[in-house]
Amino acid sequence: MKILYHLGYPRTGSTFLQKNIFPEHKDINLIGPKNYKNWNDVKITQNELNKIADNYTETGILNEKNYLDFFDQRKLNVISSEKYVSYLNLRNNFKDIKFFNKLLQNKHKDIEIYFLVVLRNQYDLIKSLYFHAYPIYSEALGIKDFEKLIKCFNKNKESNREIFQFLLFADSFNFYKLYNNLSTNFKNPKIKFLFYEDFKLNRENFISEFVEFLNLDKQYTKSLFSDEIVNKGVSNDKKIRFSSKLRYKLSENNLVRSIKNFIPRSIKNFILKNTFSSITISKKENQEYQKIIQDYYRESNEKFFKEAKISTRYNNLY
Repeated sequence: MKILYHLGYPRTGSTFLQKNIFPEHKDINLIGPKNYKNWNDVKITQNELNKIADNYTETGILNEKNYLDFFDQRKLNVISSEKYVSYLNLRNNFKDIKFFNKLLQNKHKDIEIYFLVVLRNQYDLIKSLYFHAYPIYSEALGIKDFEKLIKCFNKNKESNREIFQFLLFADSFNFYKLYNNLSTNFKNPKIKFLFYEDFKLNRENFISEFVEFLNLDKQYTKSLFSDEIVNKGVSNDKKIRFSSKLRYKLSENNLVRSIKNFIPRSIKNFILKNTFSSITISKKENQEYQKIIQDYYRESNEKFFKEAKISTRYNNLY
């Protein structure tokens, strides 16, 4: 039996895979926790994964649900969640994956575990994620200004030890730590690192590596990939629009959720128009910010590419 854990990163085409590949592929059994094709077909939710991670110990197996029923011996079983690489989830230390591994090994002799991670240069990744989920990250980090966030990467590391949340956030983009963590927690793990830059600019290469790693039919799998642009960004000298905290609070409000279908379209449009914020980052600022981020991760990136035996990237971006 083969199980693939797609760990993210967010803002690297994860939604595309969760929408167009994993639920559509004839040789894939998507277990969860996302299924954009059919949310009613999610077999294991993110809340369940979190609950398993909170309660599982290696000396015991949870028996609240017969999770074995969700795995298919004939197909590639996929669990796809960007939460695995989120700094808010680091404390779980892949405990839910360990749970499934032990559960399956007790029942099946031949279990093959695969890990798929899609990387993106850290500056673009941090910028895209920060603005994509601005209400969440600005609140959790206590940093409401992007320039201030970038300057945190430029401070003396000793002083940063006082900023615990920031350090956790920064560590979540340390590719070497992720690689080392997987290698430590799992015996001889089969890990594949793909690149978001290939997904956008060299999709043929991305698909080839994807199907080769998972032993999927190339022509059929390729037919599921489209030319759809994902995570469409903006030019360096144009505005970045992002949701304000008010917009987020409205979207999470139970009363608003219950009446949203009855709100006139004109009022909805007014709310949408007036609950966005925007920022302009010049090309010069982008270059300065990118250099700060690149320098921050330079040493760990060098270790990562060397130990993972991957051609070096992200060293000369500015």
